[in-house]
Amino acid sequence: MLQTATSSTGQLELFLEYKERLRTLVGEEEMTRVISEGIYFTVMGANDLANNYFAIPLRRHQYDLPSYVKFLVSSAVNFTMKLNDMGAKKIAFIGIPPIGCCPSQRELGSRECEPMRNQAANLFNSEIEKEIHRLDAEQNVQGSKFIYLDIYYNLLDLIQRPGFYGECTFYTRLLF
Repeated sequence: MLQTATSSTGQLELFLEYKERLRTLVGEEEMTRVISEGIYFTVMGANDLANNYFAIPLRRHQYDLPSYVKFLVSSAVNFTMKLNDMGAKKIAFIGIPPIGCCPSQRELGSRECEPMRNQAANLFNSEIEKEIHRLDAEQNVQGSKFIYLDIYYNLLDLIQRPGFYGECTFYTRLLF
């Protein structure tokens, strides 16, 4: 059976199911406390860019890259706000990695990191970071906290300078 990624709508449905099971186990008040005090990590956009935009030509005919990134950022913000509306108060949004350096993307080109895909990741990250900061400023007064976590440059450095990280050298050669 082919396993596919769960859509953002599907993930929210699973979260709702979890809340219901938790409510059944511990009651409404404790469920609300647990949900509101939890820390939630989310990342969106990497597969959409690498696979849905660059690998499948249909999206490139519908959108130029900045427009598609704007669409993805809007979707990510909507997901984040729905999660917040469902009771999640502490949400960390993780930026996407240098997708042009992923093995699947490097196989498509010269086996080097694909610059256009990395530029797309950077564009997405800069736009989503602005939106997460905006959300935090708006929602903080209501007890919510949103943060952006940038992983792009740390991973890119690991990929470009694996020897600097010692023991990681073997593993990065296997992966990249």
